[in-house]
Amino acid sequence: MSAISTLLRTRVSLGSIDLDGADLLAVVPLVGSLVAGLLAYPTLPAEMAVHFSGGGADQFVAKSVGVWLAPAIGLAAVAISRRRSEYSGPFRAVVLGFVGWVVALAHGYVLAWNLGHQLSSLVVLVPAVGGSLVVALLGKTDFGS
Repeated sequence: MSAISTLLRTRVSLGSIDLDGADLLAVVPLVGSLVAGLLAYPTLPAEMAVHFSGGGADQFVAKSVGVWLAPAIGLAAVAISRRRSEYSGPFRAVVLGFVGWVVALAHGYVLAWNLGHQLSSLVVLVPAVGGSLVVALLGKTDFGS
């Protein structure tokens, strides 16, 4: 039995919410990025940079918003994506996992930047664009149906 098939058969119930392996693939990194934000909260600046252009930050929000915003958007995107009927089987796991991991990566980038680690935006852009292409190509094959 492969690790992927085991993951896809995994089921977790959280009260009235039932999650499968594809859901977990998306939710775990988002919750992890939220926990990272909460742990870093005391050392984050009062105003957090959340958007970057031309090598610098150009949009800021209150720290309380900056810690919660990306994970909340990611969880909402996962909730919407998981209801789409055209996403099934392994492709559903790819789509949901992509959404969760890219948003968590972006949130990690925001946290790192605000903690003084000004990394290149390519850290987020390359996986996001590359992953988008992979998801789009998989969607055009039998894997996506």
